[in-house]
Amino acid sequence: MPANLLSLNDDILLLVVSYLSQPEALRFSLTAKEVYPIAIRQMPTIAGCQNAQHLTKIHAYMLSDIPNRAHRLVDLAIAHHRVESPATAILVKDLLAEAVNLRKLLLEPFTSLLNLEPRVGDALAALQRLQYIWLIEIWNEHCLSTFPRMRSNPSRVQLTENHNWGYSTFFSCLASFTNLRTLRFADVVEFSSESEPEPSGSWTKVPQVQCLILSDCVVPWSNFVDSLPNVRSVEIKEVTPAIEIGRKFWPDLRRLMLHESTDFRIVEAVCPVHWLVISVPLDEYDEDEKPDGEWELEPLNAVRAASPMVFCFTVSCSVDTAFLEHLIETGLQRLTLVDVNFLPDDDPDDPDGMEWLATNLSFLDLVPVTG
Repeated sequence: MPANLLSLNDDILLLVVSYLSQPEALRFSLTAKEVYPIAIRQMPTIAGCQNAQHLTKIHAYMLSDIPNRAHRLVDLAIAHHRVESPATAILVKDLLAEAVNLRKLLLEPFTSLLNLEPRVGDALAALQRLQYIWLIEIWNEHCLSTFPRMRSNPSRVQLTENHNWGYSTFFSCLASFTNLRTLRFADVVEFSSESEPEPSGSWTKVPQVQCLILSDCVVPWSNFVDSLPNVRSVEIKEVTPAIEIGRKFWPDLRRLMLHESTDFRIVEAVCPVHWLVISVPLDEYDEDEKPDGEWELEPLNAVRAASPMVFCFTVSCSVDTAFLEHLIETGLQRLTLVDVNFLPDDDPDDPDGMEWLATNLSFLDLVPVTG
């Protein structure tokens, strides 16, 4: 290394390093021990821990010898199933206070951390660059009070394990996130099957959300449509209750993805979509539960209702080809592309199913098919 570089003060050297790419900064950091603490700041760091021992090691490394090392943290995942010690919660608070450049954060269990160390919420609220927040276990008002104080404006929020608060409460807390585009709820139980949903007038609208992901949730659909009017993409897995509403959902919906056969009932309620994805294998239905071929009606009705232009689905090479062709033909009015995902097969001569595809699908001349 040229000696004149080492003669530069730290501020000038940091300015020089800021023009380097990450690989260049890494190589430069290894040229001299005087340069390392400055050049290494250009290298983003990802850290994750699943127990107190891991957290202690990360805390010691990030907050030890090199000043501002925690400033390099851009992705931090703290996923403990149980937190019982205030000392553990204090370690989390320390990391959040120093990791000022965090872009992505997972905290579990959020309620326990706040109960043991309330300053965890203060440190979280002070972060300014978060783009993705995933909080697991939101069980009290202390958790909810953190959202209005947050200085970040994330584009993606994921909330998991809530059994005490209504969705409308969450929407009220999230409405200030003007950059919010993707919202995911998982394991949220608000209503029993016998209870009535909240009136639509009590919901705060969050028009900035364009992608909605729901997993293992009880959902008051009518309220969701009113509160999230501009959704373009919906992904659902094991969502209840069944839809009983006479109007169509989300006229601008572009993409609908289904993970379970029990979720097919939503399709008839949405407007036609550009892209329909059915990830559950179509040939894994239990035919004994629905005799006389009635089991085939659910995916058939789903395709008819969605009327997609792009249709993606999963099958194995043992699928009934007559059923499959009928499935495709139901959507031929608008269909422009079929994407077939084959499950692993035991045939060594055709591991990806392409030979089967060419042999068995007679509509290849009508619709482009990929495998």
